[in-house]
Amino acid sequence: MPGASSAVRCLALVAGAAAALACVSTPHVEGFAEDASTGDTGPPSTFSRGPGTVPSPCTNLQCQQHSCLDGHTTSISGVVYDPAGKNPLYDVAVYVPNAPLSPIVHGATCDACGATPSGDPLVTTLTDAQGRFTLKNAPDGDNIPLVMQIGKWRRQVSIRRVTACTDTVVADTSLTRLPRSSAEGDMPYIALSTGGCDALECLLRKVGIADSEFTSVDDSGGHVHIYRGSGEYSSEAGYIVGGSPASGDALWDSTPHLSKYDVVMLSCECDEHMETKPASALAAMQAYANAGGRIFASHFHYTWFDYGPPPWPSTATWYPGSNELYTIAGVVDETFPKGRSFYHWLASVRALNVDGSLTIQQAKDNALVTPAAGAAGTQQWIFDANPYATEYLTFNAPYGADPSAQCGRVVFSDLHVSAGSPDAPGYAFPVGCISTELSPQEKALEFMLFDLTACVAPDNQPPQPPPTK
Repeated sequence: MPGASSAVRCLALVAGAAAALACVSTPHVEGFAEDASTGDTGPPSTFSRGPGTVPSPCTNLQCQQHSCLDGHTTSISGVVYDPAGKNPLYDVAVYVPNAPLSPIVHGATCDACGATPSGDPLVTTLTDAQGRFTLKNAPDGDNIPLVMQIGKWRRQVSIRRVTACTDTVVADTSLTRLPRSSAEGDMPYIALSTGGCDALECLLRKVGIADSEFTSVDDSGGHVHIYRGSGEYSSEAGYIVGGSPASGDALWDSTPHLSKYDVVMLSCECDEHMETKPASALAAMQAYANAGGRIFASHFHYTWFDYGPPPWPSTATWYPGSNELYTIAGVVDETFPKGRSFYHWLASVRALNVDGSLTIQQAKDNALVTPAAGAAGTQQWIFDANPYATEYLTFNAPYGADPSAQCGRVVFSDLHVSAGSPDAPGYAFPVGCISTELSPQEKALEFMLFDLTACVAPDNQPPQPPPTK
């Protein structure tokens, strides 16, 4: 039985309406080996992954995987949530490791899908559009480790007891949410440039990142480093109470500066402000994405694409200017696998109207994804049908390269995150962050944010669970 000195091999025997478990003792191994390099846990036992398989030597938690008859299995299920513990998350890898996890490598790195996660996983799966997961053929016993990871967000928790040949439901949302701070797990390093017309820092706060993680650039702590952007009403923008950050052009002046970060988020600056974006900066931003960087750009930051070096001007048809569309009924593009999941996710978090549209306030008209751009790799996620305009788009980098050579990813949002909320762009953090709940269009951006940090793969392919060792 779980927690006893021996593991059990449980075979479900059904007699009439009652089910009983017949158990055969095998050596029980608790946790991981002290010597992770050898996996030395004493004499090896044998295990079977299912009827008819050939027993083989096992190590660590592998020795606690047991076969069940009559269609039964040992499984772990639950729902993965954002750091705030409010919204479920899609496409999160969930797995049981069989070895200690390796440290996350931060900065611009090439993280394509298809790699085996750290920790020699025994079983893996992905969350669906409602954030749900089920891990089948899980090891049984006490204190079973469970890892949740999307990109460089990663958290490992311990399931107190997993019962053999049944489904253990993890109902405690405090266990199945991503980390709010580095004290709870791994988080990406994010450079956030503020702006007088947007408040992406408030979006991250509502997603659930703890205030302690927001720091000025010269502060050695924290995972969200705030840079002061340009724009009207921005006399205080970028300041953390007690902090003194650098300006945005100190972030994007070179690829090495950008490449220290896993994600770069660019709040709308109310205008193009090309005086802070010379040709060298435009080239540096593209090189950062090509090397594996992730970019989240809002409204006037179309400048990086429209005015950047080739091939970025061809990522869409770009229309410079304010181009206000006011409030629109956004249409979710469901013509690709992730788009369909995006629609169902928005429905699950109650962001959609009765007719299935998404209300977008302060929508803009700066981008149009043409068939040519789509063929090269730009994906539109939400659009306005009349006049036709793309509101959310993504592309992988290097743009137009073979998918196997693409390492980076870009999200462009042609709207203001702060629209429809009382959050005030241009104020010192966290004074300007007034609301605590995500608006419908902010929920859409939360989905895009976590999708941005995930492993890179073509959007026209459905995500696949990571392989086991």
